[in-house]
Amino acid sequence: MTGHYPAAYAALFIVSFYLSVVAGFLTHIVACIIDGRWGLLILGTIIPPLGVLDGWAIWCGW
Repeated sequence: MTGHYPAAYAALFIVSFYLSVVAGFLTHIVACIIDGRWGLLILGTIIPPLGVLDGWAIWCGW
């Protein structure tokens, strides 16, 4: 068991990452609607990873 993470830690990481992705995407949608960035809203909806990265960037203050 040394050097290996229990399955609970792996599951916790997966759930945390999933929630972070969903929250980043929702942040992207709300911020684009509020700021009126319609082009980025459409682009981030067509290409979801771009929307998630935009949401994370908003969290970081970029």
